[in-house]
Amino acid sequence: MQEKVASRTALITGLMRSRHTRKGPHRVLDDPWGERLVPKPAIFAMQETARAAKAAGTLKSDASTGRELLDDWLLCSAAYPNVIVRSRFTEDALSAAIGRGVRQYVLIGAGFDTYSLRRNGAEGHVQVFEIDHPATQALKIRSILNACGSLPVSTHFVSADLAEESVFEALSRGSFKTDEPAFFSWLGVTMYLPREANLRSLRAGNAEAAPCCRGP
Repeated sequence: MQEKVASRTALITGLMRSRHTRKGPHRVLDDPWGERLVPKPAIFAMQETARAAKAAGTLKSDASTGRELLDDWLLCSAAYPNVIVRSRFTEDALSAAIGRGVRQYVLIGAGFDTYSLRRNGAEGHVQVFEIDHPATQALKIRSILNACGSLPVSTHFVSADLAEESVFEALSRGSFKTDEPAFFSWLGVTMYLPREANLRSLRAGNAEAAPCCRGP
């Protein structure tokens, strides 16, 4: 992660979810927001990467447009099925947690996840905390404002470098309630952080969690 550059992985996964929504033959996730939020220059840059891959013979595609070529490039990524399935699994588990009374949702390394833009009325009372690297989060906020004119209600954007501070240190700067249950998602983040940084967040979570949610 470069200090002042938004995560390319966050942009790609957002487009993967959008591509699946448009073209997945057995759609398991409805998330069309990627193409609205990912900046056009970033999309064009990825199309150029896809063209280069096709020219080099590492991407087999009969696409005639840049958009179709990018779709093929995204689909051929080994990460594509993982991104789709993990998103569906997480939101199913979150829905079940909300049904049990959980009212806080924390996305660690939120990237361009769009749950806050897609949640239904029954989920509107849930407080959403998006933790992400400053550059990525700033770009996402600008993209949402450009697309929607305002930020989603009950969503708290927490800027943090998790290589330097734990998840709970970041949450302590806002309105997160450690004495109430919360649902956490931590997708596609740990491999980019030092081992000790991950352990620091896990230890802090066990120490700060509400008693009903604390592990051994």
